[in-house]
Amino acid sequence: MTIASSVLVGITSAALAISASCQTAQTGAAGKTVVPQIVKYNGVAVERSGDTVEIVFRIYSLREGGEPIWSETQHVPVDRDGNYSVLLGSSTEGGLPPAVFAAGQARWLAISIERAPERERIPLASVAYAMKAADAETLGGLPATDFVTRTQLRRDAEGSSAAGAGPRSGNSPMSAARSNASPTGSGTAGDIPVWTSASVLGNSLISQKGAAVTVKGSMDANSTTVAAAVAGTNAAKTGVATGVLGRASSPTSKSVAVSGVESATTGTVFGVTGSAVSTSPGAAGVSGAETANTGVVYGVIGNANSGTSFAAGVLGNETGPIGQVYGVWGKAASNQTNAAGVNGSESATTGQVFGVNGAAYSTTDYAAGVNGFEGATIGLVFGVDGNSESTTTGAAGVRGYEGAATGKVFGVSGGTASPTTYSAGVSGYDSATTGVVFGTSGTTSSTTNSAAGVDGFEGATTGAVYGVAGTTSSVTDGAAGVYGSEYAATGLVSGVSGAVNSTTLNAAGVSGWEGATTGQVWGVSGVTFSAGPNAAGVNGYEGAASSLVAGVRGSTQSTGAGAAGVFGWEFATTGQVYGLSGESDSTGANAAGVYGTENAATGGVFGVLGSTNSTGPYAAGVQGYEGATSGVNWGVIGNASSSSGIGVQGGAPGIGVAAFAHSCDTSGCSLTAGTAGEFVVGQGGLLLQGLSGPTGTTSPTYTQVFSVDASGTGTFAGDLNVTGKVTKGSGSFKIDDPLDPAHKYLSHSFVESPDMMNVYNGNVTTDRRGLATVTLPGYFEALNRDFRYQLTVIGQFAQAIVAKEIDKNRFVIRTSKPGVKVSWQVTGIRQDAYANAHRIPTEEDKPTDEQGYYLHPELFGQPVSRSVSAARAPATATATHLTSR
Repeated sequence: MTIASSVLVGITSAALAISASCQTAQTGAAGKTVVPQIVKYNGVAVERSGDTVEIVFRIYSLREGGEPIWSETQHVPVDRDGNYSVLLGSSTEGGLPPAVFAAGQARWLAISIERAPERERIPLASVAYAMKAADAETLGGLPATDFVTRTQLRRDAEGSSAAGAGPRSGNSPMSAARSNASPTGSGTAGDIPVWTSASVLGNSLISQKGAAVTVKGSMDANSTTVAAAVAGTNAAKTGVATGVLGRASSPTSKSVAVSGVESATTGTVFGVTGSAVSTSPGAAGVSGAETANTGVVYGVIGNANSGTSFAAGVLGNETGPIGQVYGVWGKAASNQTNAAGVNGSESATTGQVFGVNGAAYSTTDYAAGVNGFEGATIGLVFGVDGNSESTTTGAAGVRGYEGAATGKVFGVSGGTASPTTYSAGVSGYDSATTGVVFGTSGTTSSTTNSAAGVDGFEGATTGAVYGVAGTTSSVTDGAAGVYGSEYAATGLVSGVSGAVNSTTLNAAGVSGWEGATTGQVWGVSGVTFSAGPNAAGVNGYEGAASSLVAGVRGSTQSTGAGAAGVFGWEFATTGQVYGLSGESDSTGANAAGVYGTENAATGGVFGVLGSTNSTGPYAAGVQGYEGATSGVNWGVIGNASSSSGIGVQGGAPGIGVAAFAHSCDTSGCSLTAGTAGEFVVGQGGLLLQGLSGPTGTTSPTYTQVFSVDASGTGTFAGDLNVTGKVTKGSGSFKIDDPLDPAHKYLSHSFVESPDMMNVYNGNVTTDRRGLATVTLPGYFEALNRDFRYQLTVIGQFAQAIVAKEIDKNRFVIRTSKPGVKVSWQVTGIRQDAYANAHRIPTEEDKPTDEQGYYLHPELFGQPVSRSVSAARAPATATATHLTSR
């Protein structure tokens, strides 16, 4: 909406009424002349002609910015010519306040129609300040009768003197005023006053705002005022001096002697802070004592909810370089369960935080970051007790780290001399039922020979003992009795290393036993992350020159899905690696690089199964390579005799089957101009078929979403998105006939144009002035150019024209009569970046290799061999492609 013009009209006769007010004031009902509290305003809103609109009027003291000093909302009728008139202040109780103009400063009026943005502010003319005339009848807003004249004061003084009292007798009004004089001085709202002299008041050091009382500071002979919520200073040189002292004897839960709260969310801040530089035994930064013998009470309590690194519930710092001193010290004599000398709790769920944190950099023997000692000789007790409920990778019940670069040191050290069954130098237990967790975890990055992530040694000469013993009953995928991982990138290292010289039947360098009867589990599991040549998750070597031996041998009688005689898995994420690799130089019949046989008569089993997680070039779960440079041969071949069988099947969360036309040598593979995928089918069959099923379902029901039959007809169930142009012989839409959807189809041909044209249309009815504005989409002018218009009058005889062409995504229609319905259509030529870069030529020559060929040769009496598709196709597929090996 636009405001074509605006006029301000002053208050009627306001200025002239001032002189008459003195006369009418004596006879008026209220004793004062009434000044009109309204201002007349005339405006124009052409585009809302004939409507009643909501208008918000605001008066500002500034031309731009600032807050309004008065506002009012009115519903205003607009005549057919777009004119309207209002009385500002008429819908506000009491009208326009005189204070709006009393200051005598400039004022601006702002208008907003139907919640649209405010228009440019209009300066108010001086006539509006006639409202100031109301103030002329008062002095400071009070009527003249509230004041006394100098003559009246003189008369009062003379009258008192004539009566014999005299002006100094103390009975005059002036002396009475002096006898009731108030104290002098000044103060601040909210501050409690203090007498600074016998008759003067001023601010004290205490202030109150609502229920909060603040003491600004304290002072002695040698100090200055320090701003604080509560601050105490004790300057005594001897004795047990206390700046702030708190005592608590309440047995109530969570009672504290001194409580401090710091609400800042950032910064190095403390609820209560203390420091100590004393080297005397027992010195402490903060000391607290709770004398109650019952209740959940604390001498000192600290809590932290921060997720910031190194946050702590209680922080103590002791800077003394010598002496038996502590940053934080706690002592307990209780024999109750869960009692502790020091208890720390950190409730934050994220961040590098600690319930209790200890660190040490000493290289002295037996130095420790945290030292715990339990002197009891019996009972299930611990020197240090740690627990964890986290399922995050790397979580541990107890974590120890030794930062010394030399010395026989340990992150965590444990020892035992007990011969009792299941005793252990270090015992670790993780109760989490999920997550990559360990009862005991050990890691190493050393490349030195014999290095190990976990080292176990059993010195007994008899007994079924183990250097390292591992057992599991888990049926979860990947479970293992013993699991070893070696992360060194080089060196003759092993995830798990075992050796034996026994010739006894079934002796093994490494023996693994998995007792679970179900689940994807292993007796022995091997893992490697090395990208070096010949690296393997499990390596087996048999040195015998003859006999039926195997480097690695596997067998199974299982009929379960996925069972395999030998299973290989390669975890490396890069490199030309294999889940299982085999080679052979034999030229004998049926020789194979890898040979597998599965004798089970039922079950989803495999003769050979391979898989890999590598993201490196050419990695494969199973790889086939045919080195012959001629002949009809295959790198991998699959055949099925069943009518419902599948010759080759590929499955993956990403791409099930991928085809490449490339040539390979020792340096890698490069793409060629061959055919990536070739499909041959008999007449009546399908060249391609796409099926879709629900995710997360082991036995889904599939639905066909696209197909291409032997004649080249394609069917798509979903959307077809093309980023380039679509070239077609014809086009139409085909839907179920709305009149008989069960038995008939309805088709319409596309509308074609030599231009890249967009079409927009709609209906609109003109207003009382015969005008109508059509608003187009916000992107219209950015997308289109060369606009063309069509108008059709509906229901009556009238003329219609485009009164104003498209500007700012709108145009105006005018009719010879008001209230006429008009059907309009606008077209535009695309001018977006893609259209400008890819204009479709209306007529063009065929390429050289398509000269003499036709898109539809049968329509011109030509054979199929003259079709453009035949010119583009490679040599016809031969029967040898279908020969089964």
